[in-house]
Amino acid sequence: MKTVSIDLTRHDDKTKDNIHFCYKEFIDFLIVHKDFIEPFSEVLTSCINPGTLDKWPTPKTPPPFSQIKKRLLILNKTNVYEKLMNEFENHLKKFYDFQKFYNSKGELIPFNDLRGYMLEFLINDLIDKKYKKSWNIELGCGISINKDKEVYVEYKDKISGETKSKKTVDVAAWCNKKKYGEFYEAKVSPSGFNKIDLKYLITLKKELDRVNIKSLVSCISIGDKDSLLHELLSLQDIIGSECNIISFDSGNAFTPSSGTIFALSREDVLILDNVDIAVGV
Repeated sequence: MKTVSIDLTRHDDKTKDNIHFCYKEFIDFLIVHKDFIEPFSEVLTSCINPGTLDKWPTPKTPPPFSQIKKRLLILNKTNVYEKLMNEFENHLKKFYDFQKFYNSKGELIPFNDLRGYMLEFLINDLIDKKYKKSWNIELGCGISINKDKEVYVEYKDKISGETKSKKTVDVAAWCNKKKYGEFYEAKVSPSGFNKIDLKYLITLKKELDRVNIKSLVSCISIGDKDSLLHELLSLQDIIGSECNIISFDSGNAFTPSSGTIFALSREDVLILDNVDIAVGV
């Protein structure tokens, strides 16, 4: 029987590691106190630009942080929870008052990118908590199967004529002993996914299936489930690629089945560190 191997090669700018380190305490807080992942998701999806906690400069005028805080305290009126709420607020203030980060080219990293990084860090660290040191876990990496070239796709838009390419996934985890992998493309909002993202994941899944590697390949967002599924199915209609796109409440959602891309939404982030997430592995 032929031995199958997967190699994960980091392509992301190393500046991302510095940002990850800067907000590691915040990410650890969210992983331990998962009640706060949902309000943090509200913050990420509501605020496009940095600003004060009570004055988000957005067209939609979302409820201020003080209202989110009040709602959470009503749900849990214990002194311990109030202390956690204050800790959460302090982490948020640090997030909003972020120091300026520059990439390796000396370019300022936009706040909008930072929002996406925070979601990637959260996913990465949840997966790391689940699998510990027995897995190879990487951010922003290319995937090569059996030492072949990295999975790579191009897509030419029929309307604009523009050609885009993609050769990385946001978060990848591989266990060589179990011959099983998990691969996540992450966007804060479901509308952040585009045609090239889905085409890449479908191609990656086909290549993994071709060599009989069990895998969980997913588009993950902190938006709601219905919006995410609708967005992905609309993109699938446009690019015309065949695959099953399902959410975790779709019957066989916990089985890493062939030809399937999973749509994971806000509530699914909460169970990413659940060791039973993949059945039969």
